[in-house]
Amino acid sequence: MARSSRGRKCSFRLALAGSASSKHLGATVATTTSAKNFDLVKSLGADVVIDYKTQDFETILFGYDQMINSQGAKTRQKSLNVLKRGGKLISLTGPADVPFGKSLQMNMFLRLVLWFMSRGG
Repeated sequence: MARSSRGRKCSFRLALAGSASSKHLGATVATTTSAKNFDLVKSLGADVVIDYKTQDFETILFGYDQMINSQGAKTRQKSLNVLKRGGKLISLTGPADVPFGKSLQMNMFLRLVLWFMSRGG
């Protein structure tokens, strides 16, 4: 493994790192990528590989315990549809907003919390 040090530029691919570490812990791992990267993500431990250009993960996956979203609001909503009841969504795209809360039929208090969270600095 390369060492990080001052002056170097490092790029971390969460899906790739997540696949390897989750598989190591014994999880069934599903991920999306382009067809040209199928072999790579399979070699890192992905059990289910979905071509995001031609397939919709929401129509393939169901009953998952955890989803990690690094795309945006549309993908975040689709990720929720893949989770089993009580499943966890980790979203890296910022806090949920009021329309998101409405789509989940959250009560007014929780939508107010979302409003405060999504206001920004």
